[in-house]
Amino acid sequence: MARYRLGCCGWAYPEWVGRFYAPGTPARNYLRYYARVFDTVEANVTFYHWPEAKTSREWAQATPADFTFSAKLTREFTHDGGLARPEENVPKFLEGLEPLRRAGKLGLIVAQLPSTFQRGHGERALAAFLAAWPRDVGLAVELRHQSWWVDETYELLRRHGASLVWNLIEGEGDPAPSVRTTDWVYVRAIGSHEEKAIGVVRQDRSTDMGSLRDRLAREAEDAQSVTVVVNNHFTGYAPDAARRLAEILHLRPLDLDRAWGGQRGLAQFD
Repeated sequence: MARYRLGCCGWAYPEWVGRFYAPGTPARNYLRYYARVFDTVEANVTFYHWPEAKTSREWAQATPADFTFSAKLTREFTHDGGLARPEENVPKFLEGLEPLRRAGKLGLIVAQLPSTFQRGHGERALAAFLAAWPRDVGLAVELRHQSWWVDETYELLRRHGASLVWNLIEGEGDPAPSVRTTDWVYVRAIGSHEEKAIGVVRQDRSTDMGSLRDRLAREAEDAQSVTVVVNNHFTGYAPDAARRLAEILHLRPLDLDRAWGGQRGLAQFD
């Protein structure tokens, strides 16, 4: 049976204070308290800024031994640069995450490509990127245009040991099919970015979660590992969506109160 990890896309949301984190919790303690509940996280800050070794070292020190970080490739490389110059950009990105790698806490690197990145003009760039990627660092590739849903894409990923991201998205691309190209599965529950409210549940995604459970049962039963990360925009509030998803997938229960940093009083429960 596959080893499951379940977490959120990021942890540093001020909107979670008073609901997930206790009022007055300093931002420097968010990750430490987040890791009391979850065993993995997708570090989306690396999408906006190139990772730095100093920060990665602090992340490693703030989390338990079995905790893992996935990290999104920087948009300057994936979105602005169209995966150009991978021989320079791949080592640059991984250098900043080396402390996590040494600590055994580096999970998959996520190459999220925009919906405008299509197979016709992007296949050569993707092939060059995959050829430059070190095989000892796990890679998950998120493609968001249906032109990629062909056998040639899956074979390219398999040849280079890269996973096809399964994504639950709306309005920003085409959801990927349930095709496994590696022994691991990486799922991103994104939802729609039209949902602007963060910290309050706005969407009931029970049907989507049930469909994901069925997909995983069919396609990932013999996988070595399955990682699922939930974005705030999936329901409006990622920790609660992850808690509900854990129930639907029959995983260990998630006690969100553990992130509070102490015992809540009765008046603090809602």
